[in-house]
Amino acid sequence: MKACSLFLLGLFLLFPSNVFGQSLAGQGGINGTVLDPSGSAVPKAVVTVSNRSIGIERKITASDAGEFLASSLPPAEGYVVSVRGAGFAPYEIKDISVHVGQVVTVPIQLSVSSVEQTV
Repeated sequence: MKACSLFLLGLFLLFPSNVFGQSLAGQGGINGTVLDPSGSAVPKAVVTVSNRSIGIERKITASDAGEFLASSLPPAEGYVVSVRGAGFAPYEIKDISVHVGQVVTVPIQLSVSSVEQTV
């Protein structure tokens, strides 16, 4: 009886880890580097990865090297990546498809924001 109980306890403890591992399988991601017009990194840019059709929106702050990664995304078409950086015009790229096991790299080069001032 004690051996049976230990066996069932072992299965119980192992089962959640298997479910968790499977929940991460079958996902994809989107990554990239945010650059300025000269090709230099734009640190701390705010990157939003969204897909309205499946109800996902993630905000990510790019690293000091301008790099970002949105991982564990469900496979789907229609992802949108929007980027905002201080002093730069907003940037958006649409219709990104993410497939199982794939990390899509998107090229992001921001342009300088034009400032208009009315007195």
